[in-house]
Amino acid sequence: RPAALDLSAGLALAQAVGAAAGLTFLIRSGKPWGTNTDWAANHVFIAGGLAIGLISLIAALTHWRMRGA
Repeated sequence: RPAALDLSAGLALAQAVGAAAGLTFLIRSGKPWGTNTDWAANHVFIAGGLAIGLISLIAALTHWRMRGA
């Protein structure tokens, strides 16, 4: 249904915002560039957050463009 698709696009946008907030927190904390033993995990989290955020944003924008056409 169109209403369910609109809801899922909104949730995808919320997920993109959440990923951006998580990335902002991680980067501002300075953990990825520290000498911690978990530096590799932090880099994986950054890459994963970027991927999830971008895919979610693309999904929401594509939905709204197709809905308007």
